Amino acid sequence: FIGAGGSLMGHVERDYRREEVFGLGASYVTETEDITSFWSQFIINLEMQYTPNRTMTAASLSNKYDKTDEYIITLVGEKWFRYTEAFPAAYLVWQAMHRSATDLVGLNLKGYGGNVGGGNLDLNDPIEVAGGISSATYLVFAGFQPWPNRKYIAEWAILYDIRGGILAQPLIKWNPGYGVSVDLFYNLTDGKLHGDGTDNLIRAIDFADEIGLRISYDL
Repeated sequence: FIGAGGSLMGHVERDYRREEVFGLGASYVTETEDITSFWSQFIINLEMQYTPNRTMTAASLSNKYDKTDEYIITLVGEKWFRYTEAFPAAYLVWQAMHRSATDLVGLNLKGYGGNVGGGNLDLNDPIEVAGGISSATYLVFAGFQPWPNRKYIAEWAILYDIRGGILAQPLIKWNPGYGVSVDLFYNLTDGKLHGDGTDNLIRAIDFADEIGLRISYDL
């Protein structure tokens, strides 16, 4: 890139440093006397991940790197549940994830909290240097519910960043037959549920509310 009338020049490169990642997981399936209970055959997964001395792009964009030990803790609950005999069972999944150094897409949490104006931010806002955040936590609820004969399937995924961002993706799938499949979906994004919108994951895609229609045919 070139800036300030050509007086500043530079380039952007991607470096992938070698990392050692250690993981540990455990699963548990609940049992109840009443097999129709929601908590019967409920699957619980606990996963922990540790990366010592993880190397990340510095929040200051200098040629030196930020290095820190990172841990990620994830708790997942899964359940096939049948609400009524008229419909097949629905698949439901809940997830909570806590990350100490990076966000869900791998960006350095030390770069959170800044405001340079423009984009979906107010141009009149003052420039604020990123102060960073200490950790990130996400909650997810997702699943799908097929109709009888699977002619229709309702799917959904909701991601909530506890610092004030949400991404919701509902979808309806229609299978009319003859190898044709129709998907109608909607993306809802809001990076300012609460707070100033500079310290949550959704802030970068807050503009991306959209409706999509996909038609496919199997030969």
